[in-house]
Amino acid sequence: MNSKINKTYQSNPFGDRVIYSSEKGEIALDYPCYLQHSKYELRNIKGDVIQKNEAFTSIEKAEARIERLLS
Repeated sequence: MNSKINKTYQSNPFGDRVIYSSEKGEIALDYPCYLQHSKYELRNIKGDVIQKNEAFTSIEKAEARIERLLS
């Protein structure tokens, strides 16, 4: 992961979340839970980084997408 991308970890009743942020914006990576059908989901928090939520089957694919969006 790019050193200019910051990570913040959060936990809530529905699962774990990691917030990735850079100068371009912020994206939340929600870890799989029963509501998400075992997929990692990206959600836009700040900035116009992504227009709609995106789902991935692996953490590696999700983090690669985050790297491309925030770098």
